[in-house]
Amino acid sequence: MEAARLLDLLGDAHVALGAGDDGGDVTGDLAEMAEALDLVRAVIARARSIEALLVDTIAATMTGPQADVDGWRVERTRPRNRKAWDSEGLLSELARRADVDPETGEVFDAETARKRLIEAIRACVPLTGSLGWRTRALREWGIDPDEWCESSPAPWRVTVTPIAGDQDAQEVA
Repeated sequence: MEAARLLDLLGDAHVALGAGDDGGDVTGDLAEMAEALDLVRAVIARARSIEALLVDTIAATMTGPQADVDGWRVERTRPRNRKAWDSEGLLSELARRADVDPETGEVFDAETARKRLIEAIRACVPLTGSLGWRTRALREWGIDPDEWCESSPAPWRVTVTPIAGDQDAQEVA
């Protein structure tokens, strides 16, 4: 279906749905709205597919984590997927580190070590239904998260933002 027809259908669906704001009939032409919804979902799926292809292509083209081109700042990052955490081992490691001053090697008294362990747990363990350790907090405690779980590269992330003060980029954005 052509873009103009899609826009017409979306406009008709929007008008029909907007009638409900003032107590009017929201049913409109159910078949037309169903067709519009199906088209919107198809467009979204196609747009996501194109976005993924663009992200992979841009990330592969870049030679570093950031580039400024024609008024745009393009940044790429590649996070890690982490699963199958060794939570018991990691908790033991946190307890071991809470016992000792990292700068002096001094062993803390039991009360100080207990307080430090509670602090470490609050910082590193999300007390939610899902246990995915907080990697930044683990690094702050001197622990490499990838040594305590199965880790693999996640898909690239690419952000594109206009460079401040660049009039061309502002107009495009």
